[in-house]
Amino acid sequence: MTLNEDIDNEVEFRFKIEGRNKEVYEGIPVELNIAMDGPLRKILTQGLKTYQLPERILTGMKRFEDKP
Repeated sequence: MTLNEDIDNEVEFRFKIEGRNKEVYEGIPVELNIAMDGPLRKILTQGLKTYQLPERILTGMKRFEDKP
């Protein structure tokens, strides 16, 4: 895995997994490569700002606040 950020806040993310399991697909090698680049920090930050906890979790948290 690599993660790089340049002066312009452009982020480059690379992730690679390789393996094989003789019990899955008779041990055929598997390789997963993920590559992303761009203003990832900005995208993730904006996504977190708009995320809202589900109502059932908020309700559960409020029950703990009410206990002495």
